[in-house]
Amino acid sequence: MPEEPAIVILKEKLQVFVGLKVLDADTTTFNILPEHLTDYTLVDIVSHGKQLFLCFDGFSLRIHLLLFGSYTFNSGEKGKLSLSLVFENGTVSFYSSHVKLIKGPLEKLLDFRTDVSSELWDEKYA
Repeated sequence: MPEEPAIVILKEKLQVFVGLKVLDADTTTFNILPEHLTDYTLVDIVSHGKQLFLCFDGFSLRIHLLLFGSYTFNSGEKGKLSLSLVFENGTVSFYSSHVKLIKGPLEKLLDFRTDVSSELWDEKYA
């Protein structure tokens, strides 16, 4: 099971896609169609505990790698596909993961004072 440090490392690896449009997408997630993601620009990547958020204008994709989830960059299949995003400089694919569409700002959903990897971490609050 990926722990928070592994999610922070993944967040850093994904920075190469920030500012780029999704050219193509594939997903097996209920209620998210590939055309919902195509032509949107990835504006930010946020981690919170074991969750990763790919942020676009007006919505985010929450990714949790669960117990056996994995990801690949520019390579073949590594399990049951959950989400694949193609950018002009590469592809990222998530397997055996939970993907959820989140509408609205993440600040209303997440309290970064409880995330030890956040600059807003507050030991007394947590």
